[in-house]
Amino acid sequence: METLLYSAINDMSQQEQASQLLKKYDIKVKLTCEGRVWYLDFQQSAVNVIQAVEEHEVAVFISGDEEVITHLLKGEDFLLAMSKRGDLIADGALKYLLWLEALFYLYYPKKSH
Repeated sequence: METLLYSAINDMSQQEQASQLLKKYDIKVKLTCEGRVWYLDFQQSAVNVIQAVEEHEVAVFISGDEEVITHLLKGEDFLLAMSKRGDLIADGALKYLLWLEALFYLYYPKKSH
């Protein structure tokens, strides 16, 4: 899971098209998967994994099992659809959830599916 996460954010950060979308918000996302926690810091056109932040600084919380998070990170399904079906838990402002959905769905390199 960790390898996929780092690969996805690295690929996203490298794409010119994504850089414009990444500039839109500076937020922190807490991603939880089977007891593991990662904090993604979307800031200044880049995405970084950081060790920890105060919970009140986190704008979006996403939680699910490895299979579901893998589908999300690979852009194989939509964040909000997965949440609505109960496949994962996604909590945050709708504008941030839609923004993340676009990033994961549009900018993961489809050739690796």
